[in-house]
Amino acid sequence: MPSQAQPEAEPDPQPTQPRRIVLTGFMGSGKSTVGPLLAQRLGWTFTDLDDVIEAEAGATIAELFARHGEPAFRIREHVSAASDTGVFPAAAVKMRDRLPRQH
Repeated sequence: MPSQAQPEAEPDPQPTQPRRIVLTGFMGSGKSTVGPLLAQRLGWTFTDLDDVIEAEAGATIAELFARHGEPAFRIREHVSAASDTGVFPAAAVKMRDRLPRQH
């Protein structure tokens, strides 16, 4: 029996644009350098996630590490980055090092 060619899918007439770009990487990898440059090129706002977390917590990142430990900070970082509350509309967001590991 001869195979019939499948019709090609129609391209999406209005592809969705990303609402944010999240830069991840180890300390010193260049997120704070590349993020503002990328945001400027895209006409977006650069948001440093550490600044957002510090404002929300009322404490510095160092204080959060000392009080609650790195795993708790990473969870907070992940939740803040994944938040869809509008904190990061059209923003290039810099995250500190990595997402928390699942155990």
